[in-house]
Amino acid sequence: MAEKIVYHFCNINTFYSIISNQTLRLSDITKSNDQLEITWAISIIRKVFEKKYAELEEWVKTEITKEKYMDRIDEKVALYFEQDGLKNKFFVICFSGKESGDLLSQWRGYGDDGRGISIGLSEHMLKKIGDSVQLYEGQDRCILYNKVIYDQKEQEKRMEKIVGHFLDKLKDIDQDNGLGINNEFESILLKCFPRLYQEAIFMKNPFFQEENESRLVIYEGGQGEKIEKNGLDISDKCYYNRNNQLVGYYDISLKQIQQKRILKLILGPKCKNDRATLSSFLKDNGFDLEEKNIFYSKGSYR
Repeated sequence: MAEKIVYHFCNINTFYSIISNQTLRLSDITKSNDQLEITWAISIIRKVFEKKYAELEEWVKTEITKEKYMDRIDEKVALYFEQDGLKNKFFVICFSGKESGDLLSQWRGYGDDGRGISIGLSEHMLKKIGDSVQLYEGQDRCILYNKVIYDQKEQEKRMEKIVGHFLDKLKDIDQDNGLGINNEFESILLKCFPRLYQEAIFMKNPFFQEENESRLVIYEGGQGEKIEKNGLDISDKCYYNRNNQLVGYYDISLKQIQQKRILKLILGPKCKNDRATLSSFLKDNGFDLEEKNIFYSKGSYR
């Protein structure tokens, strides 16, 4: 069975850095165009919380009216999804699916208007880098690799599961302590919304379904020491300047990963590089990719 391939579209400078440094760079998602896509989940989150209010115990609804409840939800939505309350916490690199390595929309949006390269990587490798389980709570930091969800019913189902998990904690509060229920509700929301944001990273408008996208994500919950996960070599958090704005990032080293890491290259419709030079460059930097696995785009445009 052929190994599954996913594609990372990039310009030539980024391709050069990935190959020469043998790293994948995950950048702060709040500083990218993809941040705009995360707002897609806002209406789903509001809908799910409103639905879950009806399921709360009556004594809880007496202490927290629906109006106050939804005001608190809107406050947290604004903080985390509209005011960047999670800046410098989620770091992402994106990939297109098996049949999406040569898409005009991707060349225009991410491949330097067709002058760049689409790097075909082993999906098995990316899954091994990511955790197999997403945690609701506990571990401050984790690495996730997941497919993007485009189906709205599935998106709602995922969000509903998370919200239900956290709101269930209200059942353990003393009924006689109205102050306690309000404080607990606030504490629950502060834990719940970073988790909802994490899920929202893997949700997009069905309009973009042709991209068949997946994402590798680092969630940095706390501050401090170097992240180490699954024996990987991950850099300390660093910053670079992009359009006069500092952007935080982590680099994941591919040097210690034994299996084939790059399986295919596709050159953009306007790419000026040739297969022989690229094959030599890859081999000189530790990537064993034969020239026959380097392809030119089937499209052409000016």
